[in-house]
Amino acid sequence: MTYKGFFTAIAITVFIFACQKKTQSDTVDIYNSLQPNNEAEITLIEKLNDPKAYVYRAPNGAIYRAYYLIDQTDKKVIIQSPEHIFILPQKETWAKGALYEKNTVLWEAQDNQIRFNSGHTEEILYQISPIVKNFANETEQIKITATFENDKNYVLLERKDVPNVKLPQCEINLPKVKYCNDTVTWMEEEEHASLTVKGITSAFKLKN
Repeated sequence: MTYKGFFTAIAITVFIFACQKKTQSDTVDIYNSLQPNNEAEITLIEKLNDPKAYVYRAPNGAIYRAYYLIDQTDKKVIIQSPEHIFILPQKETWAKGALYEKNTVLWEAQDNQIRFNSGHTEEILYQISPIVKNFANETEQIKITATFENDKNYVLLERKDVPNVKLPQCEINLPKVKYCNDTVTWMEEEEHASLTVKGITSAFKLKN
């Protein structure tokens, strides 16, 4: 083999190794920045902004988002923490929960609560979106879905034979929370609520 052929072979080997290394880098399970810098990261962040994504709050107020890929054979969860994006495979599932885990990172979902271990610290997160409640009075039932979107709180009101209405939060004075637009107001206070439409108010009680 000539010197030229020898160095050409080395160059090709280095190029192949670099390509393999790049492919591995592109499919890592932890992205070190939330700034999208390639197509894969942009796709992930778009999913985390999807209305189907779940939103959780830590005791210190930090917000976490999770998108569960459960409609495909290889089930995963995409998690956005304040510092990183994680992709974890599902390891176990049961009636009201599931466990996702890789290496030292763990995401255990149980009802509306999460046990999250980032590999360095462990904390409990509480679901804030979506939260579904059903209210009723003697004549009517209302399904309420509370969501947290673009750093704002909303409720979607679903009533029989009436168009759905989505209301932004317009006032909070715990335990009272008020959602409203120009013609409709929804006021919640623990297990009680009231709906005001064009000045007419109806009272409701929590069913579930």
